[in-house]
Amino acid sequence: GRSTGAIPVGNWWGTGGGHDAFLWTHYQPHEAVAAMLTTTVEQLIAFDFRVIVLMAGHYPWQGILDDCLHPIQNAHEDITLLWGTEASIGGDAVPLPGDHAAKEETSYGLALFPELVDMDALMPGRNEAAAWPAGRMPPEGERHPGVVFEAHDPLFAQFGEDARQGSAERGEAGLSKLEDYLAGVIREAIKA
Repeated sequence: GRSTGAIPVGNWWGTGGGHDAFLWTHYQPHEAVAAMLTTTVEQLIAFDFRVIVLMAGHYPWQGILDDCLHPIQNAHEDITLLWGTEASIGGDAVPLPGDHAAKEETSYGLALFPELVDMDALMPGRNEAAAWPAGRMPPEGERHPGVVFEAHDPLFAQFGEDARQGSAERGEAGLSKLEDYLAGVIREAIKA
């Protein structure tokens, strides 16, 4: 039979964004990530999927998605490809704010998988040497502007508003709007 749509299982193919210096960040070469993305989408199309939603949780992925998926979409105009981050996939219809490990992402995490969000970890006094793979933060010229690099700061690794202000209710409010929007787009695509 013919499938009607797919939201692929989450994967972490990290690349881009300038925070590869942080402990436990595993990046892959851009070319490898692009090849995995392209191959996966082409396989889903070959398996007769008509709607494919690719939701990235890492903002530098927007460029990778755009570069890889526009040509595929152009080659398969009968397939609906939806792609982006939570801040972009809904376009002007659902303008969700985004950040990095701060108020918004923490709120989304609290709404989706609260058992994996440890708000007590947002505390001051981390050991600088234990927070970095090389035992020290990267040189200033290699730091992404706006990200808190001081390990002792409770906002360590955040870009955006204080994550301690996040809430499941805030995350659910935004995500439910996005879910409703995407469901509507998918329903329309399936009807066509």
